[in-house]
Formats: sequence, structure tokens, C-alpha cells
Amino acid sequence: MNVIIKRKIILLSLIFIFALTFVIQSISAGKSSVKNISFSEEADYIAIVSKQETIKITKEESAYFISEKKYPAAENSAAKLFDSIKNIKVLGKATSTTSDAQKYGLDEENRICVSAKNKDKLLQQIYIGKDTATGGQSYIQFAGKDVIYIAAGSLHSDYSASTESLRNKSVYSLSSANIKAVSLTSAQGTFSLQKKEAKDAGESEWELLQNEAGVKGSLDQSKVNAWISQVARLSAQKWADDNKDTQEAVLASLTITSTEKTVTVKLFKENDEYLCKSSESPYYFYLADYNAEKINKDLSDLME
Repeated sequence: MNVIIKRKIILLSLIFIFALTFVIQSISAGKSSVKNISFSEEADYIAIVSKQETIKITKEESAYFISEKKYPAAENSAAKLFDSIKNIKVLGKATSTTSDAQKYGLDEENRICVSAKNKDKLLQQIYIGKDTATGGQSYIQFAGKDVIYIAAGSLHSDYSASTESLRNKSVYSLSSANIKAVSLTSAQGTFSLQKKEAKDAGESEWELLQNEAGVKGSLDQSKVNAWISQVARLSAQKWADDNKDTQEAVLASLTITSTEKTVTVKLFKENDEYLCKSSESPYYFYLADYNAEKINKDLSDLME
């Protein structure tokens, strides 16, 4: 009888120990190792230093600019970089030693150093290594610390951006409804279109004022409106070097007059690429073929 009691006591003790272990593990699992590292002040400057280049981005109100030359930056891309350095989600430790720094892409040659400042005050500085093999995470170090962490987000991919990729590619953007006149000069001569005021709340129409090529027929209003919508905005495929100039003849010259402003665009063909210059930017830029075709429009394409 005593043996049976002893066995029951041992069994109950084991059950208690297992239950206690389960509870402790559950509590430990409930305590997430995820930490959000952030700073309260708003950064107005970040520097991204890699072996490829050094990129400095400043924030002025809601606009972002790159380098001392103040290239306008793509707002969404720049805002993401500012937010990522401000709010870092640490998922856990990869290692507590720097001896494996190269393995994680955090050696001095390969790491990306990102610093955030408010005026001259340093708010955060981190080193970014490789993205993890599973994706969506990166290895990072905080400046002055040996521990290598795993952070949420493909930070290496995001901060590997170049100045060119971060620059705003928009050259101009107009409301097509506000465009009143368009003039295009090319090898076919010059043609000019002007919008006639709508009568009795009807739709406005375009009229042909100048037709040096002598194209026959009447304007197709739907085709004209479609073309006006296309040339109302223009984006560069890539920006040319700051000191770029060209001796090539102008392939086409477009002037757009709207209630907002007058915009001019000159198109060149250079080494099988379309080079462009606009009144809306001090820099030359390159256009994709389909955008160049919009600028170098044939009047016959707008006729019925």
C-alpha cells in the first residue's frame, strides 16, 4: 500500500514539474524578443555611406533633396529611408561577437553606414549588412556595439539605392484641362493647335492655327485630346551628367501653353538615345522611346 502511495506521489510530482515547466515556457514565449528602437525627434538629414557612393538627403518641410546640389528626391523613396532609420524593429540577436562581421556583410568594406541627424545632433547611426537568406530581414549593428542583430525589412536593398535611383524623375506635370495651346516644330515643319472656348456648356474643341507641312484633313478631337493628355506630364528615364551639353541638331521642339505656365521641351537624338532639355529643369535628361515619340508627333497622326 505504501508503495502505491509513493508511486502516486512521484507521479503527481512529475505532473506538477511538467506543468510548471510548460507554464514557464509559455510565459517566456509570450515575452516577445522583438524590440522597436526609435527616436522622438524628426530627422532633417540622413547620410548613407557605402563603397559605391555617399548620399546625403535633407528634408525641408515635406520635400526631400539630395546632395549639396539639391536634386529633388522621389518623395516616397526618400520618406521610406527616413522612416526606416527612425523606426527599427529588432527581431533578435544573430551573434554577440564581431568576429563573424564579414559573414553578415558587416565588415568595414561591405557594410552600409546610415546616420540620421536633426541639425547637428546625431539621432541614430547603424551599420547595415546583408539581407537574410529568407528575405524581408537584414543584419544590422548599432554604432559602437558589437552585437549583430536581425532587423525587420530589406534594409540592405533599400539603402543600396543610388543617387540616380533616388532622384525625382518627374520633369513637369500640368493639368491637361488647363492647356490652351500647343506648338510643335520638327523636320515636317511647325504645327500649332489652340483650344477654342466651349459654347453653351459644350465641350471645348481644338483648332489648327499653323500647318507648315500642309497636312490635309480635319483634326480628330479625340486623338488631339489623347495627345494633349500625354504631353501634359513628362518624366525622365534617367538624368544626364550635370555638365552635359550636346551639339546635335534639335529633332523636335515642343511648346505647351497653359493657364499655369509655358513649358518648352527640346528633343535630340544622340547615339541611339533620346536626349532632352526642358525649361522646367536645369539638367539634360534621357527619354524612353515611347515618351520621345509623344514629343516628336506627326500632325497626320492627329487627323481624322
